[in-house]
Amino acid sequence: MKTFLDREEEIKTLTRIFRAGGKALLKGLRGVGKTTLLLHLREKYGGIYLDFQRIMRPNHLSKVFEDETGVRLEFEDAYHCLEELFEKAKRLKLPLMFDEFTELLVRFGAVHPYRGSGGKDAVASHLRSLLQESRLPAFFSATSLKTLVEVAGEYTKPLARAFDVVITVHPLKLADAKKLAEKLAKLMEAPISSGSALRVAELTGGNPGYVRALTYMLPRGPTEDEVEESFQFLLREGYFNALFSGLVRELSPSEVEVLHVLARGYNRYSQVEKMTPGINLNEALSALLQRGLVTRVEFSRKEVRYVITDKVLEAWLAMIPFPSMRQTPYKRLRVATLGFEALLRELFMHIRSEVEVKDTLGRMLVIPPVKTVYRYEGALGEVDAVVVTMEGSIAVEAYFREKCPPEKLEQLERSIAIAEKREGKVLAGVLVSYFGFEKRTLKDAKQREGIFLLTEREVNKIAARFGYRQL
Repeated sequence: MKTFLDREEEIKTLTRIFRAGGKALLKGLRGVGKTTLLLHLREKYGGIYLDFQRIMRPNHLSKVFEDETGVRLEFEDAYHCLEELFEKAKRLKLPLMFDEFTELLVRFGAVHPYRGSGGKDAVASHLRSLLQESRLPAFFSATSLKTLVEVAGEYTKPLARAFDVVITVHPLKLADAKKLAEKLAKLMEAPISSGSALRVAELTGGNPGYVRALTYMLPRGPTEDEVEESFQFLLREGYFNALFSGLVRELSPSEVEVLHVLARGYNRYSQVEKMTPGINLNEALSALLQRGLVTRVEFSRKEVRYVITDKVLEAWLAMIPFPSMRQTPYKRLRVATLGFEALLRELFMHIRSEVEVKDTLGRMLVIPPVKTVYRYEGALGEVDAVVVTMEGSIAVEAYFREKCPPEKLEQLERSIAIAEKREGKVLAGVLVSYFGFEKRTLKDAKQREGIFLLTEREVNKIAARFGYRQL
């Protein structure tokens, strides 16, 4: 059974590139589905799939090529190995698929004759010339975005003009992540309830690799509480712990320290600077941005925040010990970092200009440029998101289950009152229910002024407008 979901646009683009004999690069964080896309292309069109996470030296490349095609590569050194690779692929008329190709640049750059002649830049230059000469389609994936920037991030870099298309692969929409969890559970003959599948999708943020890791870990017919327990185990001592432990070993001490600060909610530049004395903060932040681990959100010239891209990574960082920093309890992470409401807050942070969206009731919601977004939790109560704009604030309540009941409208009205006490003028109250609303909720909302109802459709229109991932 296939578990391939929600990649129609990527597949259409890659198909066009294939038919034109072009070159495409897929980039994105671990687990988002780059490898799955490459394997899908190979299954559909044929090709030579090369996983450079397990290819350390030229003779390894020759062995994998022979396993794929039945043909050996004959070569004297790493340079001639790449020459042979493209020549034999051309004779076989098979497209090439380079998974995690930046590992090729680093590893071949450390051996003769590239070593001492430019290292990975020399490999990149050679690879570019081979790609330009070849009429075969070629597809590449990269997780190590820092290395990618070093060799292809600017027009003058060795690989800057080698790719016809660069596609950033994002996590799945949450609805499709739910379907993936259900399909995987069915495949294992261990069906999962709709509520538990929703919990899997929400906790993993839609990352298909994370969905698989969590679903495979679950007991048969898991309750929602058991999903939470399994997720916490994976964070503390299971798959996520191993994955992220390996990731931080690739980073500099300064980069790791900055990530720990950001994971604990200190995301303004001034805050990070105060908590990381003695390091080159600009250099560390630049490296994290290049790696794709951190996103820079600029509200104004004076208000800049840095956000960890992967929410599961952020939760893991906040949970593990680090000198002079407190560990964040999982219960706190659940509302502050993980889940639908955390993604919504991040989306609203990206609203840089006025946007209009028609809600489920046909009302026009106008959101001015956003100054800041925060979750309130204090003596007055709780608000999922207080969105402070140039003209006033917006109170937001999130609901991520089946159709939203009318009781959430009462919670939204309390949130509006809290936002008014804290920020003054309140422009609107927004209830976001990913899967829609009960009829009673729609009926009651029509009687209330200043209330707007958004579903997945409206939320993703806003996301598309500002270049944010689809939720």
